[in-house]
Amino acid sequence: MRVGEFVVVHLVSPREKFWGLLEAKDSSGVTVRGLSLEAFEDWLREISREGASSVSPATVFFPIHRVERVFVDETSGDLVSCADRFRRLTGEDARSRLVREMPED
Repeated sequence: MRVGEFVVVHLVSPREKFWGLLEAKDSSGVTVRGLSLEAFEDWLREISREGASSVSPATVFFPIHRVERVFVDETSGDLVSCADRFRRLTGEDARSRLVREMPED
């Protein structure tokens, strides 16, 4: 698994799943730019319908004690990845919505 790949992070305490771009990983934890899988459907629907969304991606660090497992988000057979679903519905790469824009000085 490499930095810059789409991943799904399964977390414990509390249990949740987070999808996005892997920004960093080391023995202390993982940093991901994305959103909760619970919010993904709303985000995708709003963008495909209106071109914008009230749901905003965030950059989050998850300490290793919360990380149960990390999967690369990839299509496998009939199971379509979140990134591929995003591309099919919007016609754009999800990276364009996840990469942070730097504010101008």
